[in-house]
Amino acid sequence: MKIAVAQMMPQKGNILNNIEKHKALISLAASGQASAIFFPELSVTGYEPELAMDLATDQYDHRFDDFQHISDKDLITTPLRKNEGNGFSNRPI
Repeated sequence: MKIAVAQMMPQKGNILNNIEKHKALISLAASGQASAIFFPELSVTGYEPELAMDLATDQYDHRFDDFQHISDKDLITTPLRKNEGNGFSNRPI
């Protein structure tokens, strides 16, 4: 199994731009035959504690649908943590 570890600088608060960066890195990892890719903590939102409430989302957010489609097409794992119960989860896998 080949594993990719992504290093990136997310744009603070710009979820859509950060998702595009993730997709480009996933594509790069898949082209290198990686089976899984891991990103820095909070790389989708940018690590901005003061914006956490405004940027909070859940696993049902359709902006993340592309990750599943890419995973299905390229057979690469892009793990997202599912928060069980109430509250927030910002822990990386």
